[in-house]
This record gives sequence, C-alpha cells and structure tokens, in this order.
Amino acid sequence: MRGAGIDLDLNNLLFRKYIETSNCFAAISSDGITSNDFIITRSDGLFLQTSLNIQHKKSYSCLGRTFSIAKNLDYYQNKICQLVKPLPDTNDAKLNLQIMRVAIIAMLLRLVKIIHTHISESKLLEWNRHADSVLTVVSDPAMLSTQPFLYNEVATKIRAKTLLYIGIDLEILEGLINTLYRE
Repeated sequence: MRGAGIDLDLNNLLFRKYIETSNCFAAISSDGITSNDFIITRSDGLFLQTSLNIQHKKSYSCLGRTFSIAKNLDYYQNKICQLVKPLPDTNDAKLNLQIMRVAIIAMLLRLVKIIHTHISESKLLEWNRHADSVLTVVSDPAMLSTQPFLYNEVATKIRAKTLLYIGIDLEILEGLINTLYRE
C-alpha cells in the first residue's frame, strides 16, 4: 500500500545503508539528559551531525521529552541490530525485527531533519507523539523476542499514520528484506 507523500527511495536507502550491511551503531553520542548537549555524531549521508545545547531546552519545553525518546529509540535500534545478527535468515523474527529497526532509524532521521530545517515546539510535539508510539512497540519484550511472531502485529502496532509520517512503506520494505533473507 503506497501512501501519499511516502518517499519510496527512503525505503531503499534505509535498507541498503543499514539492513543489507548489518551495520550496527549508536547514533547519539550525548543524550542531552545526563549532559548539557544532545549530540548525534553519526554522519553517513543520511544522518547529519546534529547538536543542541541546554539553551535550546529552555526555548522548547518538550525538548527534554524529545531527548529521552530519542535516546531510548537509539538504544533499541542498536539492540535490535545485535539481536538480528545471529538469527538464521529463515527465522521470521529477523524480518520483523529489521522492520522495527528501520522504523526507529527513520524516526531518528526525521528528528535530525527537524533540527536542521525548522525546529519548533509544534514539530517537536508531533515528532514526540509518533516517536513515542514506535518506542511503545519496540520496548515491548514480546516484540523484541527472537521467536517468530506475526508480521501483521508489527504493522498494526506501528500505526499507519506514523509510517506515513516517517516515509516508510511496509510492503516495499518487507519485499526488500525478503530478497535479502529469502532468496
């Protein structure tokens, strides 16, 4: 199902950059919670180096929540990457975990774009709402299980509005991942 506004190239870029290469990483080097700065040092063509200091927290009341969600999402995308590596390609959990990882990375990339283009309270609040829904899904121990579970569970838990917001088409992404693991 292709939604309006979905960047079909984003599915391919995320797949090639992070899934196909099994490239595990932490994007956030300073979380803005336990430090005065929120810093993404990763710069790989999709991620841009990004930083906000304590002064920005004073300007945007929701920024502390943004930093907290981002820190947790980054933790889970790296954890998922580590979980996936030893799984056999035939394990259905591998596909589902990779879909969750792509959703997280796309969410972090959306935050980087907001910070670099037009940071505002309303854009941060919108990001927080969508990112929190992804975080709720990926922090569920059942969703992080390496035991096979239903793909539809991932698709329904990560709501269609959130996937549209981050520019991910599940059918295309599933097809790409299946070519890696099934063919």
